[in-house]
Amino acid sequence: MNNVVCISGYCPDLGKDHGTQIRKWFDEYFKKDYVVIGHVIDHHHKRTLMNTFPDAIVQIEENIPIKDYNIPNKGFITGLQRYLQQIHSYRKVNALRKTILIPRDTDRVVRCRYDLRFYTDPSLAGIITNDEIGIPDFHHWGGYNDRMAIMGGNVADSYLNIISALLKNRKRCTHPERNLKMILDEEGVKTKMMNIKFNRVRNQDTELNDCKINQAWIS
Repeated sequence: MNNVVCISGYCPDLGKDHGTQIRKWFDEYFKKDYVVIGHVIDHHHKRTLMNTFPDAIVQIEENIPIKDYNIPNKGFITGLQRYLQQIHSYRKVNALRKTILIPRDTDRVVRCRYDLRFYTDPSLAGIITNDEIGIPDFHHWGGYNDRMAIMGGNVADSYLNIISALLKNRKRCTHPERNLKMILDEEGVKTKMMNIKFNRVRNQDTELNDCKINQAWIS
């Protein structure tokens, strides 16, 4: 199988233990049969990612302001510009994936933040078909959790190229989770809730209690 884990944007140094946990989670889910592709903002973030995944293929692109096209600046907790940078990075890492893996097909594509600490066993996550997108089953906020997804190769473009779809009708943008569901629904993509829970890690000593589970996953 050809499985790809796409990590984009910020890869803060959260310590060796954090990197080990996220790598082992994917090692177990994909039985070590996957490649990591990254699109990050500078050499520091590239170094952090490659300390975790030494064989990763990583592209660096400095954050450059993206024209907001008069998108209503509401509903974006961390700011509209940061959201646009985030989904721009989706598109860039997807283009890099296609360049590297052609002419091979991709079976599964993961879009994942680097700052996640997993709390559920990968063996319990579930599986998807080539025409489905698996969404973590929590924190949807009226749409779909957009911090991670496991996608069939046939439909990964619908998720990773969301910026193109949104800019066709920018006034309808509300907030990230609703935007994601709106686009996937419009494109007729089948989604499936997956048993994947995680917290966001802010630094080596602090994480948010997103998934309300006491014990982190340990391999």
